[in-house]
Amino acid sequence: MSLEYRPDIEYRSDLKMSDCTTFKIGGEARHVFLPKNSEEVAELVRYFAAEGLGYFVLGNGSNVLMSDELIELPIIKIGSAIAECRLDGDSIVVGAGLPLCDLVRTALEGSLTGAEFAHCIPGTVGGAVFMNAGAFGGEMKDIVKWLEIVDSSGDIHIITPDSSFFGHRFSLAQERKWIITRVCVQLEKGDPAKISARMDEIAAKRREKQPLEYPSAGSVFKRPAGNYASKLIDEAGLKGKRVGGAKVSEKHAGFIVNTGGATAADVKELMNCIVDVVYKKSGIVLEPEIVVFKDTI
Repeated sequence: MSLEYRPDIEYRSDLKMSDCTTFKIGGEARHVFLPKNSEEVAELVRYFAAEGLGYFVLGNGSNVLMSDELIELPIIKIGSAIAECRLDGDSIVVGAGLPLCDLVRTALEGSLTGAEFAHCIPGTVGGAVFMNAGAFGGEMKDIVKWLEIVDSSGDIHIITPDSSFFGHRFSLAQERKWIITRVCVQLEKGDPAKISARMDEIAAKRREKQPLEYPSAGSVFKRPAGNYASKLIDEAGLKGKRVGGAKVSEKHAGFIVNTGGATAADVKELMNCIVDVVYKKSGIVLEPEIVVFKDTI
């Protein structure tokens, strides 16, 4: 299969997914496109649709478990080429490939508060909106004013999300297979000293509570209603449980960490074990929060 149809859209045929994900897991991908704007994303979607091909969208790879095998499915990587960032009064308009940490720093520079919860989340803005990322009492739904998306037909739209657009670690972009290309976040004027102090506080809490010394994809399972996945995993006695190079963190049971040489197969086996044991102990079925890649052309 040859997908090098447009020489002016950057293309890679030898990109290792272990270099493109925070889990540091994944085989080589044969067809990786790195568009530089919304129009190129839309063109790729239209091309794949016309050819009857599926595709996979990848940002910073912070919430995904890629395959160990050679990956044939075309990948659209939304990265630094789509990472504009400009202040517009109390709003910030950003490209979907911008790292969240850069959004938070820009907010601080503009004396804008409301985005501090996202400090140190290792993802892109587009990926964070796509999954409604959140922490420390805040979620992306709290600050998104509008977003630009490419739909499954390759058309570009500006969407103003209503109350049904977001859920817990969910957005309609997932259900409708939209690719987010730009986001406008609405913030409020604040005291730079207080904003900075809150950022420092959040960074310290992350260092204290999360296993940042190991590669991971963050929280592996969604929070069940009225409970916490990490609490259920801990109560099931699974802290430290290991399959190959993958291990349930002793520091935070909601994390599976790559202790060295972990494979996707190791992580999936460990995830299945966690689901089974937690269900037997509590009667609660844990659902994955991370995206488990399936290479389906």
